[in-house]
Amino acid sequence: MAHLVYPATPTKTESYATPVLQLPDPPVQPAVKALLVLYVPYPPGKWPSHLEMEDEFVDRIGKMGALNRVRLVVAYDGSSGQQGYRAKLLVPGGLVKSYPTITQSTLTSPDFLATLASINAQPTSSNATPYTEILVCTHGARDCRCSDIGGDLVLALHAEVKRRGEDLLPSGEDAEREEGVRGVPRWKITECAHVGGHKYAS
Repeated sequence: MAHLVYPATPTKTESYATPVLQLPDPPVQPAVKALLVLYVPYPPGKWPSHLEMEDEFVDRIGKMGALNRVRLVVAYDGSSGQQGYRAKLLVPGGLVKSYPTITQSTLTSPDFLATLASINAQPTSSNATPYTEILVCTHGARDCRCSDIGGDLVLALHAEVKRRGEDLLPSGEDAEREEGVRGVPRWKITECAHVGGHKYAS
């Protein structure tokens, strides 16, 4: 009667001699020159997994930005009663331009197209913002970790600013009009959509 022959258990020396499989590097986003933060009027809890597939405007502006090495970041800052979209174009040095209202016609305007094209020129003229805006991904429909951990992080950041005795910049259009005014709070905490990388993003 034939018997099954099992391979011998490797010794400790043999086990350690086995090469360890190299894990793939975390995904890297394409290099960009600027961020276009697009504030949408609906909160993260209502965002689909892929905003660009259900919002034609988000899809169009994202593709236009990509052609000019501008990364689109969809955001919600808790604005109550916001109608339509607002946007800010940012480079590492600060604010390039603010759009209190951005529409389909804005995307075809000579001024907007020239601004996008200028991003690839060096140096890009910008103005330092008087506050720091922290973007936290809470896009739970795309990845549940973002709503679970991101939501807690937003609450923790609010608590930390309060603990320091500092004020948060109010949300919405009134806050944007206050840019550059003396005495404006130093912090703004904004929830944003998926930016790539999923677990690597944290």
